[in-house]
Amino acid sequence: MAFVDDNERPIRAGYSVEIYSQNSNSWKQLKEILPRQHHFGASRFGVLVNETLYWRIIYFNDVQELFTPVLCFDTINEKFDVIQSPDDVHDYDLGVFKGHLCLVEHHKTGHIDMWTREVGKNQNWIKFMNLPPCEAVSPYDRLALICSMKEDEILANVRPKCVPPWSRRKEEFLLYSPDVKTYKKIHIRGNVKHFIDEITYTDSLVSP
Repeated sequence: MAFVDDNERPIRAGYSVEIYSQNSNSWKQLKEILPRQHHFGASRFGVLVNETLYWRIIYFNDVQELFTPVLCFDTINEKFDVIQSPDDVHDYDLGVFKGHLCLVEHHKTGHIDMWTREVGKNQNWIKFMNLPPCEAVSPYDRLALICSMKEDEILANVRPKCVPPWSRRKEEFLLYSPDVKTYKKIHIRGNVKHFIDEITYTDSLVSP
């Protein structure tokens, strides 16, 4: 949402949050204010875990220090909150690993660290897996976590670093096995050359 003056010059910008209710088949505008002025990271769709949506956000403080915390929205209580990312971790994506929120940290060397939050009162970030560099991923690309598979295998997609997530991508899927620390390319059946996005299928109680 943007605001302009009579000369069509932008004077300030902000966010409007609206929630759709299937029960009433209507939208309502949320009066809850976002914690601070920021902009979203690579993905604007959010990651849903246990009725809570998560986004990576970016902002600078008054002395231009960079912060990249996690914005979360409780869909039950309709409240926003901010979770600090691990210390000195800025280049990351969010995903879901075995039903838990997962932070995927990217390093310039090509390897990846995977973090999750402790269960309990403290809920500190803990590093639980390290992925080695993959020869199939060029310096201009990065691995994006899609989902966890059986035996802790990880399905990922190769994405260009500087291309918006909603642009078309080539079919490049990799399956990482932590037991042998190797990557295997996964092919899609059919003539799929480009696609916009991939999603993880989840059973729903709502009929289509």
